[in-house]
Amino acid sequence: MGQERTQTNSSANGRRQRPTALLHNAYRDLNPAERRVADYVLMYPADAIYLTITELAEKTEVSESTVVRLCQSLGLKGYQEFRILLSQEVAGNSFTPVHEHIERTDSPDDVIAKIFQLNSRVLEETRTMLDGAALGRAADALAQARVIQFCATGNSLAGAQDAAYRFMRMGKLSLYYLDPTLQAVAARLLTPADVAIGISYSGSSKNTVNALGFAHEAGATTICITNHQRSPINAVADIALYTSARGTLFQEDAMSTRITQLSVMDTLFVLTALRLPDAALESIGLTEAMLADTKY
Repeated sequence: MGQERTQTNSSANGRRQRPTALLHNAYRDLNPAERRVADYVLMYPADAIYLTITELAEKTEVSESTVVRLCQSLGLKGYQEFRILLSQEVAGNSFTPVHEHIERTDSPDDVIAKIFQLNSRVLEETRTMLDGAALGRAADALAQARVIQFCATGNSLAGAQDAAYRFMRMGKLSLYYLDPTLQAVAARLLTPADVAIGISYSGSSKNTVNALGFAHEAGATTICITNHQRSPINAVADIALYTSARGTLFQEDAMSTRITQLSVMDTLFVLTALRLPDAALESIGLTEAMLADTKY
């Protein structure tokens, strides 16, 4: 009954109520575990929008399934939709989602300064978070890999495509598919001689986590590149590499997230090439000669 009530209340005249209002309305019908989640969100909404489902579950000492059930009891599809609506509520206006550091009154010079300062900051923060030993193990695995498969969706696809192209020019058979189903099928067919790399800012993308999980089950070495140390993708990764690009759900597609992912992949590419100096140079030279006719 509680679910029917909140689902009815969550849409009035085609407009959704605010998540905090939905939580207040449903509070009496929630079980103790769900109330702990609701209490945290109601007390710290501005912090909650930065948390993955795993992090929120850990902070409130409940299971991830409890968080999902709570969101669904509010008439929402799941935590992703809840987080989007909560971000909208916290933002309080329609412009903040474009970029949280930009004001309507900013001049072009102001925007230039803020964007470049932000990107410089997240790159430096990512540099300090990267573990040299983990990068070394990842490069060792990549240098020895028979096949390298890249798993990603949404905003992370750009980094996966770029990396697949670069490793292929190095002479490595690299797989990259836009279709999540093909990613999953290919990952299941990998072997212990192969490597799979999953790229996900949130670490909670189902398609990416599932594909990397299939690769892990197949015995391939699995590497994840994510912004969140406590997220589902970590459970299926042998080696975890972390970026730093703090942002709400709306800024997950910001250029700063792509810059950090691309920089980590660039580092892996160089470290792998250093382990295969002759073969890498020969392959790059061959592909450069082949591509020469495509340039003026």
